[in-house]
Amino acid sequence: MIIVALAVLGLLGILGGVLAARSGAKLSQAAPSAAFATRLRLARLSGYALAVATWPLTGLMSYSYVDDVGRSGRVAGVPFMAAYFNSHGHDFVGPMTIVGLIGNAVFWGLLPRLAVVSFALVAQRWRPRSPPGDS
Repeated sequence: MIIVALAVLGLLGILGGVLAARSGAKLSQAAPSAAFATRLRLARLSGYALAVATWPLTGLMSYSYVDDVGRSGRVAGVPFMAAYFNSHGHDFVGPMTIVGLIGNAVFWGLLPRLAVVSFALVAQRWRPRSPPGDS
């Protein structure tokens, strides 16, 4: 069940990251010298670094998993499963492994932009507004 929940979280994160990247690009074009544009640029660069880092670090991004028979193993890849290692150390990888690796790279690559745009939108909503006629 945790594998499905993480995959759904990953898909939602990718969708939110794409929407955040698009809206962040529009907001930073409106004011390219603003602090938001700088933060978005740093988020994009750190996202690229995270996306590249997920490939060699997939084995470290793993968690224990007990199958339906009760045997323990490890699932590599967060949020998308890239490989499964059973209790005997045998690995289960195949053509779908590359899909999981690409999905993880996209998720982690978009996550910093999602965080920056979400924080900016929340900060904008909570910014005190001056009363009408107080210009």
